[in-house]
Amino acid sequence: MMDNFRVEPEALPRKFYRVNFNGTWSEYVPSTGFKAAGTNTTFQLATQVDRFWQSIRDQLKWNSGVRSPYSSLFNDRRHAENWALRWEDNNKQPYDVWEIDGTMLRDIYVFHPSTLQRQQPARALFRTEPSEYLCLHLIPETTFISRESTLDIKASKRHREEMAEHRQQRPGAHWVPELYSYYDTDNEYETNNGNDDMIKMMEGDC
Repeated sequence: MMDNFRVEPEALPRKFYRVNFNGTWSEYVPSTGFKAAGTNTTFQLATQVDRFWQSIRDQLKWNSGVRSPYSSLFNDRRHAENWALRWEDNNKQPYDVWEIDGTMLRDIYVFHPSTLQRQQPARALFRTEPSEYLCLHLIPETTFISRESTLDIKASKRHREEMAEHRQQRPGAHWVPELYSYYDTDNEYETNNGNDDMIKMMEGDC
């Protein structure tokens, strides 16, 4: 039954980002990965379709109190970082953002609530962030690429803002949304974009 709703493995985003903090129900287990609270919950039978939809609603409702079989991921790095920073300020505890290799999740059931919402709006009685995905049971440690603390994120954000302010003050500078910064000329943008593409090729993103 779950095969009818999962994201096809070849359609998975190349990168995901997991926001983690002390007290989350998806526990980090060294040498294993992130394990969801409800690892014994499955929905293989056609008669379990209603339970499946309820499990999605429970996961997306923060105060449901249900031991969910899912761990949340985002495919938008900036959203994950902003989410971590905002919740750190609210809860006064450190948060981390883990970068996940999506190509290594092909044997894991991954669901995209926004897609489910479009497919069956009558059942999808929940609110969701478009970049959020749900990973069933386990995010294996073998998929981990990197880990950033909110201190690291704040430092990177300050650097980006300083660079953007510096570029903005130069004659002819214009805003380039794709790179979230200001550039003097199209040539400078193309050079920077070309450098980014080269890095992505080296990392296997292209």
